[in-house]
Amino acid sequence: MEKVSLKLIDFKCFRDNSFEINNLTILTGANAAGKSSIIQALQILGAALSSGLKSNSSVNISLQDEERGIELESADSIINVYSDSNARIILDGNEFVCGPSDGFDARNLHVERNETGSDDIHLSMVYLSAERTGPRFQVKKTGSLTCGCHGEHTASIIDSRVSSFFKIDNSRRRIGVESNNFQIQLDAWLDFLFPGLSVKVIPSGVNMYQVRIRNSTVNSLATNIGFGVSYVLPILVDCLTADANSWILIENPEAHLHAKAQSNMGCFLSVMAASGLRIIVETHSEHIVNGVRKSIAGKDSLLNPDRVSLYFLSARDNIVNSELIKVDNRGNLSSAPVDFFDQQRQDMRELYYLNMHE
Repeated sequence: MEKVSLKLIDFKCFRDNSFEINNLTILTGANAAGKSSIIQALQILGAALSSGLKSNSSVNISLQDEERGIELESADSIINVYSDSNARIILDGNEFVCGPSDGFDARNLHVERNETGSDDIHLSMVYLSAERTGPRFQVKKTGSLTCGCHGEHTASIIDSRVSSFFKIDNSRRRIGVESNNFQIQLDAWLDFLFPGLSVKVIPSGVNMYQVRIRNSTVNSLATNIGFGVSYVLPILVDCLTADANSWILIENPEAHLHAKAQSNMGCFLSVMAASGLRIIVETHSEHIVNGVRKSIAGKDSLLNPDRVSLYFLSARDNIVNSELIKVDNRGNLSSAPVDFFDQQRQDMRELYYLNMHE
């Protein structure tokens, strides 16, 4: 899959910043430096294009769309405070202008597509929020096609895929597990992150499910296991079942995970990206990044480094700097700017200084 160019002009904190969206795009950096804003720009494009937006036309999209995970305060809130014009999002030469809706309806955002680029843009987009649903005693059965932005439909998706004997794409199989049966692969990847664990969804009353987690000695409800498994399941399920060429936006895949599981999550996302999915990840975890680096440098080299774009974002004096850090085929990084996962080094240096000057 070819890289896609994304340019944000006067969009939230960005005055004029460009990015390449790759098979695996990793967004790192300080809080409030713009990572979530990039995700939001893509969500807006997904909503507008799914509404049938063509060249030289416009649509209004909801600023509060629970299904898509769009939660914006107002149209004005997406326009840079120093700008005197509307925000612009440019995707591979296709320009989208975003601002207040016709009649200034506070509930909607007006998106106008200029007569540039090609009408042949399809964004099959899946979004998983950082605020995913934790373990529940039981959950409702739904007819959703994805896990939902909070993972609220995960049990329903698991049940529907298992009952239909769904087969995943062969390129998304865990190495060493030959079957492409969905349940087998879901358990295999879950075991990769949490050794010994597997999952089963069972009916519970009318239109309800319970999620049970099993190992060699325990068969427990998800509520007795903790948040880590519940936060991971929608990531695994959406990636394993997504249509080819889907865009999957994931915030904080490391949430509630042990460091080893975070690193292995980086490996999982690498396999999914290598299969042709377009994965965009916002993360604060060096272990996620290192898991990706290991996947690139490994003997079996799961992912070509040319298919990875790693960004470090920082903000100073109301200007966002976005540095593209390249990864070579041995997993080495092209640069390591200050505050790019170097806090341990900074802290140890300060402790050394403090001890030397007691």
